[in-house]
Amino acid sequence: MFIRMDESKKENPDITYQCRTSYLEIYNEQLKDLLMPPGESQKLEIRQHPKLGIYVPGLTETPVANYLEVKKLQEFGAKCRSVAATSMNDRSSRSHCVFVFEMVCKKGKQQLFSKVNLVDLAGSERQKRTHAEGDRLKEGAMINQSLTNLAIVINKLAESQTKKKGDFVPFRNSKLTYLLSESLSGNSKTVMMAAISPAADSYDESMSTLRFAQSVKAIKTRAVKDE
Repeated sequence: MFIRMDESKKENPDITYQCRTSYLEIYNEQLKDLLMPPGESQKLEIRQHPKLGIYVPGLTETPVANYLEVKKLQEFGAKCRSVAATSMNDRSSRSHCVFVFEMVCKKGKQQLFSKVNLVDLAGSERQKRTHAEGDRLKEGAMINQSLTNLAIVINKLAESQTKKKGDFVPFRNSKLTYLLSESLSGNSKTVMMAAISPAADSYDESMSTLRFAQSVKAIKTRAVKDE
């Protein structure tokens, strides 16, 4: 991406680019800024602006000029993410996280805006397999609840593709679905990668993931220039 920007500026010196990144996690339905120094925190909420769309006031947005700066911020945030040991994974993700890359391209009076959301979803959990207790059990329940809400939203969007008038889509039922509402509908292009296990004892989880992926394929989005 940065190579293409440099080539574009060489061809047309009047073009300028401004890029910035942010990184957050959703832990127990609470937002956490992963680019904020350790020990510092503030309450974050999701807001919707008529022109800006979905945004999080107070979230750290760091300007970047090249790939190495992006990589450094991504690695810093990943170290701050909530992880813990369970019977199935000694470094189990206890949250969903979203890494955001925003770019503004200016050419004279014309201005184009684009945003990339890179989302890492924590996997659903079954207590009888993770043997979770206390905080781990609560975290697993919150992860499962948010994934259930995401599945409901995906199914509603898939059904709306075959109806003249779609049903109400409950984006605001969870922080995850509210934050991703623009990526799942409207002016966007979305790709989802599903991870499954070849292990026989993970058959139920793998089939559930594949059924979810099948419903995602039914959703059609259309990306257009955002000026």
